[in-house]
Amino acid sequence: MKKILIIMVAVFIISFVPFNREVRADNLQIKQGVLDLQEQPLNSQVLKLEGEWEFYWGELLTPEDFSGQTTHKKDWIQAPAVWSMAEYTGTNALSNDGYGTYRLIIKINEKNQNKPLSFYLPSVASAFQLFVDGELLAKNGVVGKDRNSMEPKSYSQVASFMPQANEIEVIMQVSNFYSRKGGMWSAVKFGTSQEISKLRELNVIREVIIASSLFAIGLYHISLWLFRATTTLPLFLGVLCLGISLRTILVGELLLIYLFPTFSWELSVKLEYLTIYFGIMIIFIFLAFLFPKEVNRKIVYVASIICLLFSLTTCFPANIFTHYRRPFEIFLVFMFIYYIYVLILATIRKREGGLISILSVILLALGILNDSFYYEQRINSMDLTPIAALTCLFIQTLIVAKKSSNAFKRVELLSNELHEVNSSLEQIVATRTKDLEKTNKELRYIEETRKSFFSSVAHEFGTPMQSIQGYIQLLQTKAPSKEQEKYLNIMFEKTKLLNHLSKDLLDLAKMDEGQYEFTFEQMDTIYLLDYLYQRYKHDIDKAGLNSIYTPPRDVPDGVSILINIDVFRFEQVMSNLINNAIKFTPVGGQIHVQAELIYKNTCFKEKEQGILLLEISDTGIGIDEELLPHIFDRFIKGENSLKQIKGSGLGLAICREIIKKHDGTISVKSKLGKGSSFTIRLPVQLVKEDEGLEFKDFNR
Repeated sequence: MKKILIIMVAVFIISFVPFNREVRADNLQIKQGVLDLQEQPLNSQVLKLEGEWEFYWGELLTPEDFSGQTTHKKDWIQAPAVWSMAEYTGTNALSNDGYGTYRLIIKINEKNQNKPLSFYLPSVASAFQLFVDGELLAKNGVVGKDRNSMEPKSYSQVASFMPQANEIEVIMQVSNFYSRKGGMWSAVKFGTSQEISKLRELNVIREVIIASSLFAIGLYHISLWLFRATTTLPLFLGVLCLGISLRTILVGELLLIYLFPTFSWELSVKLEYLTIYFGIMIIFIFLAFLFPKEVNRKIVYVASIICLLFSLTTCFPANIFTHYRRPFEIFLVFMFIYYIYVLILATIRKREGGLISILSVILLALGILNDSFYYEQRINSMDLTPIAALTCLFIQTLIVAKKSSNAFKRVELLSNELHEVNSSLEQIVATRTKDLEKTNKELRYIEETRKSFFSSVAHEFGTPMQSIQGYIQLLQTKAPSKEQEKYLNIMFEKTKLLNHLSKDLLDLAKMDEGQYEFTFEQMDTIYLLDYLYQRYKHDIDKAGLNSIYTPPRDVPDGVSILINIDVFRFEQVMSNLINNAIKFTPVGGQIHVQAELIYKNTCFKEKEQGILLLEISDTGIGIDEELLPHIFDRFIKGENSLKQIKGSGLGLAICREIIKKHDGTISVKSKLGKGSSFTIRLPVQLVKEDEGLEFKDFNR
């Protein structure tokens, strides 16, 4: 499969190289309506006629109008470009709806006289007449001065002639009242008849090969579905191939209109857009069937509805519905991002065809992106979507074929396994049921033992540690020697750590057993936060740190912020966070306690729900980014903490459980060397102060 993918990518890259034979050089560009080729041999080169053409907006001039001194105002226009985006020296702004005349003088040397030359005329929006040296050489549709008098037609042509002098006069009348883009939007190519014919033939061959290949692949998959309709994957893939095959002959060389000149231009444009809209819809439906466990079907339904709505726009005339292409391309960008996401997910989960699908879709996306920029006149390129689509669909064909083959293999394998399993199914079920019951019993015993262990360890640690602390404090009052005092201080700190660990273990054990009691009461948030800050401000100052407290701002006048809270438990959270900040912030650092109030309705009558954001940040040593997702797990401490500060690793886990009990959340942001920031979100209620509220006195 990988070898085939490499081959297809190589085909995609080289398939358009031979066709891009045009020459572009600054010294060969048209300047003020003149292209000087007197020093340029016309042998194996095809020249793009790009630069400043003479242009007469709002006039359809013939060679007779230039036979003498013309009174028509001469302006310059950069071509190729759609009229609305072209660089134009005239005073009036150009619109894509209108008509005008291009004129060019090509100077050739004597060697190129009496040598058959040709113009390769691409799609011009949306009707034109080409005069060369006074003779009508080519035309598409009927040029007119309004919508009723013109008839649109658009397909590429080759116009050959024999120059009789060293100056060639080229006049092109163009009108457009039907398409979203008007004018000579793609470059006219010029060269010897042999080279132009070769270029035309190669382009036609390329499109015929692509269209016929897609058509054959499409018929094959539809036939496969008709004979074995157990899966719809071949059907969607087949319809998609036929749609892109049709689009291939509707763009580029426009072979459909070339083969059937009476075919309606309006209908061909509608079909071109419908193949895009329905093709994208089928692509996402195909993806949903290819990777059903990775695709969110609601997104596919919404995308399909949007594609159908865009399809309905083709009921309008072309000069209206073609303007909806840009919004669809924006929608398409987001859908392709989701498409790639699904394929990456399928690859991670090792779904069959996931990785190769990513690469094929990237090729298709690059082709579509190229065409979008190409048709919007943003890049100089060619139509690559058919080549990319052929590559992508061929790869998808291989994936579907491999899936079908593997499905048959699995059916055979499962049939054999089912035959073996049926003979001993009851015994297997009984054995596994017994093992499961035994495992469940062991797990219940382990869980009960764990809870009992935590509770017992906490109690067994707590009582002796308190006694040891008492004895150490008693010894410290007896004026010990300096060395004794040093070791007594170490012992005292160690026992404090063990005592703290025992309390944390006991708290967690109570939480696990549902015995951790909470006493909630309504408090005024402003008073509560001020009280807690003042309580710990002394500890912050004592540690040689700067402290800042920012209360909630933009609190409406006459409004109190109430919070339903267990003051003792919440103070336990604040104590843990602020003490951690003190421990891990060097002297001279800063601890910032900031509160913010979030609410929607500013004109409420009595009560309004809101959110309190409480942020405790410091300028300390920070936390390793790898540990941030696990910082609230039990027994988790940063490496910096382990090297400098001793702790139980349970404090933040307890904080998270307490905040959860208050219907809130706690999160952290941190960078090593820059500090940490813990954010608590708690629900609050905004109440008018005339409700007779009573506030708790925190100083009692």
